[in-house]
Order: sequence, then structure tokens, then C-alpha cells
Amino acid sequence: MKPGDVVDEAMHTLRDAIKDDGKKGWKKLMDYDKYTTRDWLGSNWDHHGFLNPKLPPFNATTINFLEIMNG
Repeated sequence: MKPGDVVDEAMHTLRDAIKDDGKKGWKKLMDYDKYTTRDWLGSNWDHHGFLNPKLPPFNATTINFLEIMNG
């Protein structure tokens, strides 16, 4: 699996929401706006404010790797 695939998998929900309905998708994206990309990748909070074990969280080493490879 390529680094870009990992990032795409982590962000597909937001991307799909924006494609499906721009206004609702934007609102969903704004639910996460309080996080930097690094913070979000290191968390597993969903947009309802609940822990979701299906979301990342990636450790710092993985986040660094993804950041470097997707630069």
C-alpha cells in the first residue's frame, strides 16, 4: 500500500461527503476544522465527538512518514 492510499482511506468519508452534497460536506469538514491534519490523523474522534475505533489513529512515526511521502 502506498502512503497516498493510507491518506485517501483516512479521508474518504470527508471527500465523499463533499462530492455528494457540497453544503453538507462542507459542514462535516468544518466539524473537524479545529484539528490540524496531524492532530486529526493522530486521533480517532468522529464528527459526532465520539471515539471511533475504526478511525486511524496513526502514531507520530506513521504521520511523519505520510507527511514526507505526500509532501
